[in-house]
Amino acid sequence: MLFALSLLLLLYTPLSVRLRTDQTSKVFLEFLFFRFLVYPKRKKAKIRKYSRAYVRRRRRLPRQPTARADEEPEVLDVLAARLPPLLKKIPAILVYKRVEIVVAAADPAKTALLYAGAAGALAGLLEVLDEYATLREARGGVLSLAADFTATRSRVVLDVRLAARLLYLLRLLWQLVRVARKDWKMPQTTA
Repeated sequence: MLFALSLLLLLYTPLSVRLRTDQTSKVFLEFLFFRFLVYPKRKKAKIRKYSRAYVRRRRRLPRQPTARADEEPEVLDVLAARLPPLLKKIPAILVYKRVEIVVAAADPAKTALLYAGAAGALAGLLEVLDEYATLREARGGVLSLAADFTATRSRVVLDVRLAARLLYLLRLLWQLVRVARKDWKMPQTTA
């Protein structure tokens, strides 16, 4: 009984993805009181001494061919068509603490055009996000878009958290598996 109750409480606990950008970008995965850094990966320091012959051989090796854009598998097309209706069924919450976008360019006329484009893109993005998630402002939250006619570079500062209950994420995963099995069943050959 206690196990079932604790499992039920875990399934109703939200799983969060937090995005922070200032000078550097960081993505965290948060569950209960645990926080895991997802991006950037922590690099382990490797100290190796390479001989000159090894370095020369590595430079001469042929590069592996990369996949072309026209050879994309149809899996992505099927998921792109099937995912939006499934996402509407997940009650997710997007909490923004700080979203500051400052648009700038060397030319003031170009800055004005960039600002108009950014305003339209932000309005469209907020509309799409409102369709798929509940938007909430954190205490003391800031959402601003500004044009800086004196600066030469644009800047973005974000602190955003997207949360959904673990139960709903598992349900989405189950539905994706069902869709994948139904759409990609191998045709039976008769001999």
